[in-house]
Amino acid sequence: MKIGIVHWRGRISPVLDVSENLVVIETGDGKEVGRKNYKLAGRRTYQRVREISDLGIDVLICGAISFLLETALVGKKIQVVAFVCGDMEDILNAFLAGCLNLERFGMPGIKIRLKTED
Repeated sequence: MKIGIVHWRGRISPVLDVSENLVVIETGDGKEVGRKNYKLAGRRTYQRVREISDLGIDVLICGAISFLLETALVGKKIQVVAFVCGDMEDILNAFLAGCLNLERFGMPGIKIRLKTED
């Protein structure tokens, strides 16, 4: 599985739509087997969707996200885990352990939302 996380200085970026830093973590048997950093250059929604989709990401973990961008990513079969905040490594470890939905990782006043195509 490939997990994408948008980040800034070791923390989840607050808004995916304008974030530039994306790390892609490859996993096998529930553990990290590789990681690579990317710069997102697209500013328009569909450019950004294409960039992320072309990386083969299965799950994207992010802070806030616009409805349009989230819907387009889900349409590309990317599971979006939105409204997450905190330390990137803590969040990755929580996701791999299956406990990312804990309240402490959600943006203030918002529950973490896992969105997939219905």
